[in-house]
Amino acid sequence: MNSEECYWPRGRSLGGSSTLNFMIYLRGHKYDYERWVNVTGDPRWNYENVLRLFKKSENYQGEWDNDRYHSHGGYLEVTEPTYKGMSEVYCKAAEEMGLPRTDLNADFIEGCAPMYNTQQHRRDNPKDFGKRHDTYNAFLKPVRHRTNLHIRKFSHVSRILFQGPENRAVGV
Repeated sequence: MNSEECYWPRGRSLGGSSTLNFMIYLRGHKYDYERWVNVTGDPRWNYENVLRLFKKSENYQGEWDNDRYHSHGGYLEVTEPTYKGMSEVYCKAAEEMGLPRTDLNADFIEGCAPMYNTQQHRRDNPKDFGKRHDTYNAFLKPVRHRTNLHIRKFSHVSRILFQGPENRAVGV
């Protein structure tokens, strides 16, 4: 590290950091969400609530097809990477050391598995197969012509306004 600093890029684009994160799909650990509940005092951040939203948004294709943690039909394509590099070698080494092979987007404490990513995998449109599927392409592009949606480039959001018991976003 130069000057004890890390380079930490941010996605200042439509789609945010999903446009530059190697398309890795990793939700974070269950206990992180529970800590957010404790820090914020807001039980809406608990794991079960956010898991419901993750599942709603994903169209999962992969080894860990389990209704408890994954679903199908959402806008975000989640799939095994087409290129896994050395991940299988690392996972085999981890298994030899006693770490289980596990779904990194489920309840896990320790384990190993190749990272899943967000890339288009629907074969009905071969020209898009394997392309980056970031949050812009998954959620914004399909609805960008709605009359109640206004896209402002070069803007910085400091707050999202939520309304009602469902926490519907009504403004930024």
